[in-house]
Amino acid sequence: MATIVPSSGQVPPPALGAEDKGALSELTSWVDGGQAHAECLAYMRWRRDEAVSSDASLAPSVEMGSDLRLHRFLVSTQWDSQAAADAYVQALRWRRDRCMDAVRDRVVAANPSFFQNGADHLDTLYVGEDDAAVQAVQPRTFTREVDGGKHALLFDKIGNLVIVECPGLVDNQGIMALGAAKWTASFFGSNELTVLLLDELSRRQGRIILTCKIMDMTGMKLVNPFASKEEKEGERAAKDAGSQVSAAYPTTTFKMILLNLPGASMAGPIVKAIAPARSAKKFIFAKSNDELKTFVDAASLPRKLGGELPDGLQWVAKKKK
Repeated sequence: MATIVPSSGQVPPPALGAEDKGALSELTSWVDGGQAHAECLAYMRWRRDEAVSSDASLAPSVEMGSDLRLHRFLVSTQWDSQAAADAYVQALRWRRDRCMDAVRDRVVAANPSFFQNGADHLDTLYVGEDDAAVQAVQPRTFTREVDGGKHALLFDKIGNLVIVECPGLVDNQGIMALGAAKWTASFFGSNELTVLLLDELSRRQGRIILTCKIMDMTGMKLVNPFASKEEKEGERAAKDAGSQVSAAYPTTTFKMILLNLPGASMAGPIVKAIAPARSAKKFIFAKSNDELKTFVDAASLPRKLGGELPDGLQWVAKKKK
């Protein structure tokens, strides 16, 4: 748990004008952001401390209690401090109810090279007992194998964490065969790992590090009238879990690069289906692998996308029919 020093007296939410919010929106760091930034963080700390004082079970982990996490919630609400604090306290409750601090502890303990020794690789990708099985039905790539069975992180050209996914090829029947509860727990664990990585990378570089998600939309269908009951249940489980993750881990995406869209007319509906309206500006619809490589070097891309890495499970695994 984080060591919390209670704030002395009530701290009011700052009243920010358009000029303040405009300046705050340009911040690339969570420290030394000026007076308005300091006031926002002071209010967030006070709300955090008040919540923990009222209910000790909400005491956050070191990372969750940090100014960096508080900053992420402020950004997600466009610097509405009260809304950010409300969302943050709700996230504390979610973490408690989901025992996410125990997941955090397992992630950190399983990867001492990265979290304790400053390495650029992970010792293991699979911390939960069902993580390997979930990777098989919903693959994602954010590392490359290096000597000794380690996993080096992938980065875009400006240092954000690259994650490659193929949402249209996810095995929804496989999710349900595994069991929604097991899949959901592993999904939450993978997001905890991702945000812990982002926090550590941010601390190392002194600026906010986000994810650069590459989504190969091959096979993507907004509506599938022939979907089985299992597929529909899997889709519902994934959508619900995704909504919870968005609330608990805000401000993690730099860009979402979409490739191989079924049709240009689907761009708008796809964005609405997979992201909140405030995130629409983060989407890039790449027309080719060459365009993708203006953001990410070939060394951090699978061969299927014009890169140098093995393709992994995204395009190899077969969907269950």
